[in-house]
Amino acid sequence: MRACNIILASFGIMLGSIGSTNAENNLTVRTGLGYEYMSQEFFLDAQELYGSDSLELTTQLKTTYLDDFKGQLTLNYTPYDDYRLELRGSAEQTPNQLRLRLSTNYRPTLGSVKLNWSAEVERRDDQSDKSDGNYGYVSGYGRSKVTVPVSKALSIWGALRTDFIYFDTIQTDMYDYYRIGGQLGMTHTFSNFSSLTLNLFMTGREVSLSVEQDYLSSGLEGSFFGFYARGQMDALIRIETRDYEQEADLGDYRRVELMIANRHSLSERIFAREELEIETLHYDTTSILPQDYKRAELTLLAGLSRDSWSIATGPEIELLKEQTSGDYTVGEEYAEVGLKAQLDIILPGKVFISLESVFGRRNLTSEGTGDITLSDFNYERFNLLADINIIHGFSLNVLAAADWEWHDQSDENSRMYLVSTSLTRSF
Repeated sequence: MRACNIILASFGIMLGSIGSTNAENNLTVRTGLGYEYMSQEFFLDAQELYGSDSLELTTQLKTTYLDDFKGQLTLNYTPYDDYRLELRGSAEQTPNQLRLRLSTNYRPTLGSVKLNWSAEVERRDDQSDKSDGNYGYVSGYGRSKVTVPVSKALSIWGALRTDFIYFDTIQTDMYDYYRIGGQLGMTHTFSNFSSLTLNLFMTGREVSLSVEQDYLSSGLEGSFFGFYARGQMDALIRIETRDYEQEADLGDYRRVELMIANRHSLSERIFAREELEIETLHYDTTSILPQDYKRAELTLLAGLSRDSWSIATGPEIELLKEQTSGDYTVGEEYAEVGLKAQLDIILPGKVFISLESVFGRRNLTSEGTGDITLSDFNYERFNLLADINIIHGFSLNVLAAADWEWHDQSDENSRMYLVSTSLTRSF
């Protein structure tokens, strides 16, 4: 009944607001309807599940995690014409949940010094009649950043961030926590609008009723965004050390991540794009689970670009290598090869559509010796992101994802679906 009321109210506001405008243009109201769905399907050996008398070889099991319609209302207020202060409040109602959110963003300038402060608090009220407890919570974050120019090209900056979550009822897999961290860095801007950023970071987390989940994380980050004669390049490197409050350094690790994306024009309309990701993780203490690993992914695309759209396709390769613990492996090492296709349509202020599909094959390069054994499989991964401005302030937003796996052993097949849509009216 609650969801029905807010959905009807949202629909009425959407229709009633057609033709109306905000005279001051400082207050924006957005109301709308939405739908969210998430499910997973997998198959099991029916004779193992139901016994030798089963007439089926496999049985399909389906778990639906989310299947809700929702009504939503958002108010956005910007009291200054330069948008240095923004205040936002929103409410979202589904059949079982009510979400209330308040947020602010303040971006003043003090001479040459730039500040950026933002904060958000969210309350989720679980209104379902579940017998295993209430899953409501309060969460929030706060962020601040100060940037001081040293010269025309060089600036130094510092940032602080904190976030938290407090559940109404503590469950075995859900704990209250508080986290705080900071960064200290520098950014150099070049004459062609390229930029180089380096910073040190440190983050600490404290978890209630579970000291073993507390940790202190620190490290170095570097990023580069640059242009050259016929293209552009993005690069990011992150080196992190994390220490947990556990005996014998259990869970402590060191991680290195590297990501590089390069796009360059081959002609007026034809382009090529290369993407490389490398990740290594090493635990200070050897154990069965988790295990050290090294992962690498390479994508090579060639495409055609027009004024408002582009399409590209090419191979995608991923390798994962795990460090085994004695004679025990979990069968997760693999070599994966797929064909990736992308379509992007951009009409500024009107249409944004990004469509991606990858069809490929994963071959396991080691067989599990423990309880977990998997077979090789073919896969299809689909992603869609769309934001379409229809007419009179009506907008359609769509997020959809699907993942299919067809294993050599059919009882290991699986499917996963995710859909989130909304039709909103702004005035």
